[in-house]
Amino acid sequence: MKATKALPLHRVSLILDPDIQYCDPFEENSESYRLFKQAFDRLLAGLDLDKENAGKEDWNPFGDFIKPGNFVVVKPNLVRHVHLEGGDIRAVIVNPIVIKLTLDYVFRALGNTGRVVLGDAHLQSADAEKIYEINQFDRFVEFYHNNGYRLEIKDFRREATIKDLQKLHYHFGRREVNPEEDFIEVNLKEQSLFYEVRHKFKRFRVTDYNVKLMQRAHNLIDNKYLIHKDILNSDVIINIPKLKTHRKAGFTCAMKNHIGINGLKDYLPHCTVGTKG
Repeated sequence: MKATKALPLHRVSLILDPDIQYCDPFEENSESYRLFKQAFDRLLAGLDLDKENAGKEDWNPFGDFIKPGNFVVVKPNLVRHVHLEGGDIRAVIVNPIVIKLTLDYVFRALGNTGRVVLGDAHLQSADAEKIYEINQFDRFVEFYHNNGYRLEIKDFRREATIKDLQKLHYHFGRREVNPEEDFIEVNLKEQSLFYEVRHKFKRFRVTDYNVKLMQRAHNLIDNKYLIHKDILNSDVIINIPKLKTHRKAGFTCAMKNHIGINGLKDYLPHCTVGTKG
């Protein structure tokens, strides 16, 4: 990954407005779209992006870190195609209006140069095509194509589970999503925080994934992660998290969303077997 300008870690922008509601990403003439975009712009302006041109027609907020010709990966949280308790899927994945407004400013910074990939490494049990349908990604590709831009949709998984569609939790095999040569195994060794608890590696677990593969990736010496080459070769990654509760982490946000750059979840210890200690 090439070095690029990054925002200061301490810079935060927050918008609280009870009148703002999610809306169709393609109804650009609607009042709800106008209000949402106005709030989105205020959020970016709060980060002092392209500060000199804020409020002007040629405002280019992402131009502070995206340059013409760059390769940009936009990574929203698109973990699963269904809410397991029957709730609204919008409580699980990033709303498409947020993705649309982000992409608009990505393409403003790039023009018709460079490359833009929109993607995630969903749970291996997730139905990616269903997620794309829910979020209207076919319309995204068509919309930007009609405006002179090229958008690629990418599933960053190495494999996905083959499942009985009538029984959500019944999995009986795996299918290849991307070939092995599309991935790089990154070994952080002692730079990983797992190194501090390496003596527990035989107790590392993650639900529904291969324990033996995990122990080959995380042990007394190694801390390996399997990452798609597109992510590692990109100039800029834009992380779009979905704020939601999580049974282990407490809540999901920016750092948790980067779980989704791992091509195989077998490489991701989530817990340890046994009591604390």
